[in-house]
Amino acid sequence: MMSLILSGVAAGTAIGFVGRYGNSHAGWSEICDRLKKYCDKVTASMVLSYLSVICLVVLTVISASKSRQIMV
Repeated sequence: MMSLILSGVAAGTAIGFVGRYGNSHAGWSEICDRLKKYCDKVTASMVLSYLSVICLVVLTVISASKSRQIMV
């Protein structure tokens, strides 16, 4: 689950970076100067995605610590 979430967040971050700053080698211009509302939504989405990664890490650590306490 962690690898799926991290790969999605990384792909979104890469596309958001290209949208904000462009890529002169590929000939892509930046779009945030024309579509300000779109870039604001992408930024908010990335912040929430990184927060979900942090929550998943915290839940994993809590689950691992609880599973050590189980006596068979």
